[in-house]
Amino acid sequence: KQPHTKDSVSCYSKQGHLITENQDTMVVDKSLFIVCDGHGKNGKAVSEFVGDVALILFFLFNEENTEVIHPKEYERYSKNLREIFQEANEELRQEGFDVSMSGSTASLLFKNNNLILVANCGDSQVFICRQGTAT
Repeated sequence: KQPHTKDSVSCYSKQGHLITENQDTMVVDKSLFIVCDGHGKNGKAVSEFVGDVALILFFLFNEENTEVIHPKEYERYSKNLREIFQEANEELRQEGFDVSMSGSTASLLFKNNNLILVANCGDSQVFICRQGTAT
């Protein structure tokens, strides 16, 4: 029997077959987890930029309180998660990234006590594992 741990996070990345560098970016900050999967010529730079911008925007959009979320705030947080991806996309354009043949998918997970909020853009996915089983 394995010891029970309250919370743990694991990140795994596997380089694709057609590229020479891994273009994935993982950002972990307390209760916020972001995974970006870059693709194309500038995929690594794009995924790093999106991960950094999403982290900053999450705390800017939710600066009032990320310690305890009450049920009446769930919709606001969900809306903010969607807006983070839209704003990150706009900032990519403003910074002059060539995204005509490059980009990044992104998944973001925010954990607050027993609440988990997840958002994704593109085909990235988040899996929650309990007792060795992914859901």
